[in-house]
Amino acid sequence: MKSKEFVEALINAYFEKTGNDLTDEDVSLFEYYLHDGVIPRRLAARVVHLFMTRILNIPDIDWDKALTLRDIYECRSCANAIAQVYQRGIMLPIDEDRFGLSEDVTPEVLERIIDRLYSMEL
Repeated sequence: MKSKEFVEALINAYFEKTGNDLTDEDVSLFEYYLHDGVIPRRLAARVVHLFMTRILNIPDIDWDKALTLRDIYECRSCANAIAQVYQRGIMLPIDEDRFGLSEDVTPEVLERIIDRLYSMEL
């Protein structure tokens, strides 16, 4: 799945679920990710985390459970985002103890992310 498709799907889901459009300022937060390259899970986690904190105003939580992921620190700048989406059950690991940072996101994974993101108690 392309990064641009992923971000646009999140934005469209926001409109569908809330009836609200994002402001231009909100959309600009995601400009870096609006490209035609494939989106790996580590970047998807960053986009979802940014969406959670900046658009949905969901605060970060402690992430002790995420420490069981043996690859969480392979991307130190992604670690908190990965932990937050994993800890909340929005993105599941590839294996029992591996998030799969470099694995590509599929449309099926995106659908599950959106479903879980909007089924959370906000």
